[in-house]
Amino acid sequence: MLKIANNVRFHGRRTWPSQFSARWLTACLSQCRHYSTHPIPNQSDDVTNVKVKIGNTGHVSLIIRHAPRPETANPIILYLKRGLPSAYGSSVAENVFNLATSANSTVVYVDYEDPKALPYPIPIHTVVRAYDWVQQNLAGSRSKTNDRTTTSRIGVCGELVGGSLAAMLALTECHTPGISAAALGNPIVDWTALHPLVASKEPEATPCVKRTNQDGDIQEKVVMSMESLLTLRGNYFSKPEKYHDPFASPLLFFRTPSSELPLEYAPSQSSDSEPNPEVVVSDFFKKRRSLRKYPPTYSDLIIPNIRVNVGKQSVLRDQGFELVDLMRRSFGRWEVDRFTLPGKDIPQRRFEALDWEGWGLWNDKEIVEIGNWFGDVLQKP
Repeated sequence: MLKIANNVRFHGRRTWPSQFSARWLTACLSQCRHYSTHPIPNQSDDVTNVKVKIGNTGHVSLIIRHAPRPETANPIILYLKRGLPSAYGSSVAENVFNLATSANSTVVYVDYEDPKALPYPIPIHTVVRAYDWVQQNLAGSRSKTNDRTTTSRIGVCGELVGGSLAAMLALTECHTPGISAAALGNPIVDWTALHPLVASKEPEATPCVKRTNQDGDIQEKVVMSMESLLTLRGNYFSKPEKYHDPFASPLLFFRTPSSELPLEYAPSQSSDSEPNPEVVVSDFFKKRRSLRKYPPTYSDLIIPNIRVNVGKQSVLRDQGFELVDLMRRSFGRWEVDRFTLPGKDIPQRRFEALDWEGWGLWNDKEIVEIGNWFGDVLQKP
């Protein structure tokens, strides 16, 4: 298993909300942030492959496609891989190319390890390290006219597990400068909302999404049912408390979990009695969720622009809509208060939730739309 090193170095602007993730912070303080001071580039045309060192033996692979129309401080988009089992998946190279072209941005594809092989919280550490490397090595450019350094604006995007990690990164790295926009597709932002008794009540249907090409061959197969997501959760997290952490379930930055920890039947039931599924499912959905104040008042975090698309058939549909709603409310209630002081301008933000037909997975057309969106919001303050 990948061993993440011995000390943590936090940048001055980083604010980790410890009241939400004390266990995660405690673990991090005994670990170290190591970057590849000599990355291994493999450049072909406008694409560079880089391996960024993590710890003594680990690394994360980055595929970097530079902006097709170079300008001073072109925006940068981190594109996190989907992270769910798939076969004959869409071409990463094509998606990266379409995203870079439509946004006129440098795109960095983060190929983090499969969470089944390296369970949480390792994917979180890996993605954060990739982001830090991008900030240190790609985000700053020096003007030829006035010798000033200009910082590129950064966005992040991803689907499913990649959408979950992208949401985490966007909500914890939204400093100035930092991440200012996120585009998410069917993000898994609340692992605590998945319940086995809900899965048992699902109608019998195709447990995966299949896409075919013009010849009728299966081009893509992605697991999407509640039952399959529960199986993945069991593989990705060794203990329930690890997916009750906001860094794994980013909705929990804004509210309490959807289920108790640990997820068990009500303690009032006798251990010899059989639980009533109807009662358990009803109690699960009626659990009172309390709002949390995020970002914390003392932090310099500013809620970023957000674009979330979900599919009408997706079991993750409600999570996506709730994330956009809570981010909008957070910005309206708390962020605006910070900018009411004299001389402070209220930043403009876009909160978009899109309900697509079917399962709502990204294809070539959607990637171009997302690139156009990034090209718009990353050009504005």
